[in-house]
Amino acid sequence: MGNLQKFICGLSIAFLLNTSSAIAQDAPFSTESPFHNFFQESVADTFDAEDHSKNNFIRIINRGDYSLQLRIHLIRSAVTSLDIQTFIWSDDECGTLVFNEILNAARRGVKVRLLIDHIASLKDPGTIAYLTTASPNIEIKYYRPHARLLKPSIPVYTVSALLFAGGMNQRMHNKIFIVDGVLAMTGGRNYDNHYYNMSTSYNFKDRDIMVLGPTVKDAQISFDRYWEYRHSISSKVLPDVVRRLRTNDIQDESFFSSVSEYGMFNELHEALADPELMKTRFVDTLQRAESTRFLTDDPGKNNAFWLFKMWGSSKVTKDLKNVIMQTQEELVMQSPYLVLNRWSRRPFKKIRKKSPDVKFIVSTNSFAATDNILAYSANYRLRSPYIRKLKFQIYEFMPRPEIMQEEFPQYAYMESLAAAQGLEKPFFPVHGKAFVLDKQIAFVGTYNLDSRSFNLNTEEGFLIEDETIAMQLRADILRDIAPENSWVIAKKNTPSEELAELNRSIEWFSRMLPIDLWPIRYSSSFQLKEGEKPVPQDHPEFYNRYQDIGSFPGADGLSSSEILTQFYKTFGKFATPAL
Repeated sequence: MGNLQKFICGLSIAFLLNTSSAIAQDAPFSTESPFHNFFQESVADTFDAEDHSKNNFIRIINRGDYSLQLRIHLIRSAVTSLDIQTFIWSDDECGTLVFNEILNAARRGVKVRLLIDHIASLKDPGTIAYLTTASPNIEIKYYRPHARLLKPSIPVYTVSALLFAGGMNQRMHNKIFIVDGVLAMTGGRNYDNHYYNMSTSYNFKDRDIMVLGPTVKDAQISFDRYWEYRHSISSKVLPDVVRRLRTNDIQDESFFSSVSEYGMFNELHEALADPELMKTRFVDTLQRAESTRFLTDDPGKNNAFWLFKMWGSSKVTKDLKNVIMQTQEELVMQSPYLVLNRWSRRPFKKIRKKSPDVKFIVSTNSFAATDNILAYSANYRLRSPYIRKLKFQIYEFMPRPEIMQEEFPQYAYMESLAAAQGLEKPFFPVHGKAFVLDKQIAFVGTYNLDSRSFNLNTEEGFLIEDETIAMQLRADILRDIAPENSWVIAKKNTPSEELAELNRSIEWFSRMLPIDLWPIRYSSSFQLKEGEKPVPQDHPEFYNRYQDIGSFPGADGLSSSEILTQFYKTFGKFATPAL
């Protein structure tokens, strides 16, 4: 072989090696992650298919500690990009830990974009000033910051609320987590101790859905639209952040880096150090779905003016309405809040009229388990039409259900920490948002059964048409409504139907008035008697097998929460559209 041929051959080999290296480097997930090989073997060939609904792989994550393990693993495995959109980001231990991991990813070259709703997230200008300049690869935007400030004063906040009530009340409830543009995760979880079994007060029984496949492209398009939305404001231009940058009055780096050394994260580090465990827990359990769609609202939710947004509906609301109207036999739903006004009850009435024997099964929080007394009071006020007209089978989650032992194994540790701090025992409220239609179609996302999700907060989720996945999700929810985990809501057992109807009529009349003063409610909470088998609320043996335990089981005496619930029930009629 001549020198020229050798030279050309050498150049060709070098070119091929460099090209292979570049391809390997740009491929999703680091080679150390089990997601890398799975994507290459099962997804890569069809990822650019025109039909985004096919060849998507699904994994539903119920446990909070597993969700944190997965998120940290994926952040560490990201190669090109991380796009995170969330309703709440706190500066507690979990929120700070994720911030630190994101900083590490940005410093190794990953492009990071964080889009955070302003209303309930951290508002420390020093912390955000540090994160804004910690790496050129990280960008932070806030959705609808009040008065375009990170931390407005109370007078400024008040004036802004009065002048811009419509925009201020419209929030971004999306919670998408996208890695390298090919994997997405959403559901009920934000970035806060309460979502990952790490709180001494309450820890949510929540749910994530992870999707790997072409439909993630639709989630990416949605994120980009929100990122470019005119009310998504860069942290670099928020005046109070800019002032901190000018004076160099910013948070110290050790605030972020030291958090990973906390003892509460020892179990997390042990899991992350075991690649085989990550593979077994999160990759081997992926299931190919027959069809997967990403549903999302437009930024801003709807185009209604000012407070009229509270009746403006939205794209996701209409999409989900069209889906559930297909129900023929059974609709199993789970939502932490159950606030259905007259308009939102109409689709269920139509389904009931079309299919009189259809079952509506609802899992939600009890008075003792809820994290939102105001929302629960609206549910309490509206329960009569749910039961009588819609024939909902409602099950309210206990504050410390038996299932907690399995899904919150850290409970004993958190209980001991709470006791040491003089706090009450932690409780375990439902926070998952999901439904299963006729055992065939499943939805998991951010959408609650309340007026804010219907009309005010932007929402999203994945709609899956797959019998196997739908049945697994259905089994999860039905386990939550088992007698050891939930109380049953049913009509009170009155001496006669005439007396029950009289009470219901008075309750209805009182509910229509501006002030609802009638104290005797149509429904109550029931608990299965020991040794009895569960039956639905319309079963002739129901009242023989269940014991009436009152409207507020789990409450110790007349608590402040019970007083507030009664107060909101009485005076809260006009607040319902905002709950």
